[in-house]
Amino acid sequence: MNNYLKRIFTFLVVFYFASSVFSQPPVDYEESSFMKSIKVNREQSYITALGGLGNIEPLVFEGAIIPYYMIHLNRTRWGIDLSPKIVIRMYNERSSPIRTPSYMPKVTFYYNTSNLGRASAPAPLFAFLSWQHHSNGQSDSFYMPDSTAINSNSGDFSTNMIEIGGSVTRHHNVSNYNPSFYKLSFEYHYKQCEQLAGKYGNFRINSELNSIIYSDKFPGESNFLKRQLHSVSAQLKTQWIMGDMINTSACDWKRLTTSLRLSIHPVALDELNFFVQYYYGQDYYNISFAKTLSVLRFGITADLSTKIRRN
Repeated sequence: MNNYLKRIFTFLVVFYFASSVFSQPPVDYEESSFMKSIKVNREQSYITALGGLGNIEPLVFEGAIIPYYMIHLNRTRWGIDLSPKIVIRMYNERSSPIRTPSYMPKVTFYYNTSNLGRASAPAPLFAFLSWQHHSNGQSDSFYMPDSTAINSNSGDFSTNMIEIGGSVTRHHNVSNYNPSFYKLSFEYHYKQCEQLAGKYGNFRINSELNSIIYSDKFPGESNFLKRQLHSVSAQLKTQWIMGDMINTSACDWKRLTTSLRLSIHPVALDELNFFVQYYYGQDYYNISFAKTLSVLRFGITADLSTKIRRN
């Protein structure tokens, strides 16, 4: 077996093991509408098939492991999410290298601002505050020797940010889209490695729309898709980057980031979904930030969630 095939196999084993372990709910836990909304707000772990179609470097795969640990301060009002997110790319080159993974630990505090915290509540509205670190674990010079070119192989990259925003999730049975999730947030990168100053774009406005249709809402009495699919979902994310940014004017389209992802959840698979995604915007892979990506890709996602309950 080739070396890169061994690495893919290893990653898939870890990915499946994590999805099996972290996604198990606690015994006797009644999930409130508020907690369901928090779950919709989370990013999903994923692995892509190769790099996709576009201007991304040739990859064997890109993958992210994003487990979540939930501290329940109050099941209908307060909550804290912890996530040691890691994103890696394996390049389709000799020896299939994995360069400068993105280490992105995150802590998010949620507060239910509505009075709709009951399990039957249709649309809890909540505010959140996040802190996140993003680095690549490297310590070499930011630039190549005797050059102004960025050292994308081993150059130092680190930034810290806070994000504040609000979100609403509609849980109801009168619409085929159940639930529908809307989010708006403001992101500020307050501390970075010195070389990122004036290059990264420190202030960002984020929005997200996520809708799910479950198979029991499909039209027809004996539909084949009802028997084969658990759900179909669509996610649209946009971001506008503000502040000084490398090789970018104040109204440049390079400041716009957009991601559209369609996912299907087959009945035969427990926590895994197949997805197709189009992404345009700043490369999110740490020190590769100076590149603007336009890529269509395919892969699988998983929900890696666990809960730490506190009465």
